[in-house]
Amino acid sequence: MIIPFFTDNHLRGNNSTNRIGNYYQDSIAKLKEILSIAKQNKSPFILCGGDLIDSAIISLTICDEIIDLVEKNGIPIYTLVGNHPLFGHNWEVSHATTTAHIFRRTELIKKLDTLGGIPCFIEDDDVIIKGFDYSHDVEESIKNDGLILGQETKKWKIAITHSFITPKPFLPQVLHVCVDDIKTDFDLVLMGHYHHPWSKIVEGVKFINPGCVGRLKIDEADIEPSIVLLDTDKRETKIVKLKSAKPKEEVFDLKKIAEIKHFESDINKFIAELATTKFSETDVLGMVKEIGKQKKIDKEVITEVENRIIALQGEEK
Repeated sequence: MIIPFFTDNHLRGNNSTNRIGNYYQDSIAKLKEILSIAKQNKSPFILCGGDLIDSAIISLTICDEIIDLVEKNGIPIYTLVGNHPLFGHNWEVSHATTTAHIFRRTELIKKLDTLGGIPCFIEDDDVIIKGFDYSHDVEESIKNDGLILGQETKKWKIAITHSFITPKPFLPQVLHVCVDDIKTDFDLVLMGHYHHPWSKIVEGVKFINPGCVGRLKIDEADIEPSIVLLDTDKRETKIVKLKSAKPKEEVFDLKKIAEIKHFESDINKFIAELATTKFSETDVLGMVKEIGKQKKIDKEVITEVENRIIALQGEEK
């Protein structure tokens, strides 16, 4: 079998900040291409790592178009839910969401995970595939319990998870799990949630994150939307870039990148100047505003520094 895997398409009806063109039409074009690739390879199904849609509730018009598109092609999609389409990061309270409606509305888009402790597998003579639920503490769960199938088999064992797994240690204040700290008995782990692509082999286990298909944020401009093709006979994987994905110049206002970098540079310079100033008054915010005026600092920069000081004061309390 040749099985396509994609993740984080984030279908939505409107553009995100700094996004230009028509995000929804771009997303549909990529979904059509994925279905076409599956059809060309006579794939029995498609795998999705979660966040097929971008929020708990989306337009029923969009919902119907997704379903009609999948049913027209006749190829099932097995998907994790992900964090975006949930209420409170909890599937148990998310049965009124658009994703839950999609599962009820069509038999060709199916939920792949472990629900209520009952394992949900895709299995044939060559492969066994298991999905792992998303939850608000999924990274801690993976760190403590690993990704475990728990059965002896000669089949190609594939895990799919929507969680913040990183190729190297990340910021300690951000909940994540480093790939080097994961115990697993799978041969291949496919991942979603972390939008930037990466892959790594750890003790013979291949970890692959192809990156998000739907680029929402301007810092994702350099991501080239891609899928993974799984060859279950050869037990091989191949990254395929989507031809329908437009270049970054056509989907983002790239002038904003320079503006953001310049703004952050001004903030850092102002903070560096403040660090050399002796504050004789207890009104730190007042002093910041006065120094900013004296040095003719842009009002937006002063306001941002004030907001950061207020946030730090709140943390200290």
